[in-house]
Amino acid sequence: MNAPADRARRDACNARSFALLGGVIGSVGTNAFYQSLGEFASEYLDSKRWMLMRYRKFARPEIIVNRAISRQTATIYLDGLYRLDPILQMVTRGTPPPVTSFRELRSQGEHDASYDGLYRRSFVEDELIVFSPDLGGAYLVLTLGYRDASFTPGDLHHAGLLRDIVVPLHRLHIERSLARDIDTPREDNPTRKAVCDVDGRVLHRSANWDFPESDVVDQIMAEVSGGGGPAAPVRIGDYILHWDQIAADHPLAPNGRVFLLESRSPGYVQGDIEGSLASFAETNNLTPREHELIRLTIRGYPTSGIAQKLNLTVGTVKSYKHRLYEKLDITTEREVLWQFIAHLFGDEPAA
Repeated sequence: MNAPADRARRDACNARSFALLGGVIGSVGTNAFYQSLGEFASEYLDSKRWMLMRYRKFARPEIIVNRAISRQTATIYLDGLYRLDPILQMVTRGTPPPVTSFRELRSQGEHDASYDGLYRRSFVEDELIVFSPDLGGAYLVLTLGYRDASFTPGDLHHAGLLRDIVVPLHRLHIERSLARDIDTPREDNPTRKAVCDVDGRVLHRSANWDFPESDVVDQIMAEVSGGGGPAAPVRIGDYILHWDQIAADHPLAPNGRVFLLESRSPGYVQGDIEGSLASFAETNNLTPREHELIRLTIRGYPTSGIAQKLNLTVGTVKSYKHRLYEKLDITTEREVLWQFIAHLFGDEPAA
C-alpha cells in the first residue's frame, strides 16, 4: 500500500466517518454507544473487521461487539486462549500504550507464538489496537484488522487521532452509565457495580446485585467508604471486589467511589507452547507425525496449509486427522484446541 493510495483511501472515507461521529456523540450514555463507536472507527480507518473488548485485571476479557472473528473462534478464545493474549498481559501490568499494532507486538516479542494461530484462523494479517481507560484499572480496547495487508505508519498516526476522539467520549459514557445499568449483564460478563457518594450512601446498584454474598460486600463497601476497611482488592468466594475513586466534578457522586465485583478468572500466563505440546503428545501417546499435526493445527493452519507444510497430499492429512481424532476420542478440530488448552492450563496450582 503506497502513500498516495493511502491518502486517497483516507480522503474517500473521511466524509462518511465524520457523518457517523454524530451518531456516536448522540449515543453516549445509551446501549447503542459501543456499536456506534465501532462503526465510526471502522469507517475512519477503512477496516471492516473490528472488535470492541473490555480487558480487566481480575476477570477474563469481555467481547462487547464482535465484527472480526467467528463465533467458534470467540468461544475458543474465551475458553482459555485469552490467557496468552498480549493485550491482557499489558493491561495486567498496567502498561498499555495509547496505540499499537499486532505486528509491533510481534516484532517486540510481546506475544506468544501460539497466538498467531488466532489471527490465521481469523484471516487477519495485522491489527491496530487502541486503548481507552475504563473503571477499576480496566481498558476498553478497540481492534481493527486488515485481511491482506499490514498497517502503515500513517495508519498508526490516524489511530492516535482516533484515540483522541474515543477517550473523552468513552469517559463521558462511563460518567453517564454510573447512574444506571447501561451495560446489560450477560452470561460472559457477570460484573456487578455499585456507586456510593462521599459519605458512603449507596446511590445505585446493578440490577444483578442480589447474590448470596451481597451482605458481606455491602459491609466492606461501608467500611471502605468510611475511611476504614481493606485498602486492597478483596477476594469473596469466586469474586474479586475492588473500587475506584470518582472524580470531584462528577454530577452524581463527586469524590465518591464505584465498587466493582468481578468473577475471578485465571490471568495471563507466558505459555511454553512447545514444551506443553511435547507433554500433550506424551500424555496421549501421539506419534511424531500426530504431534506435528497438532502443532500446526494450534498455529491455525487449515488442512491444505498443513499438507503444504508437511509436503503431503490433502487426502493423507485427512487420514492422519481421522486417526488422531479416534485416538483422542473427539470428532472436530475445535475439540483438539479445547483439549490442548485444558492440558496447557490444567496442571497449574490453584491460586
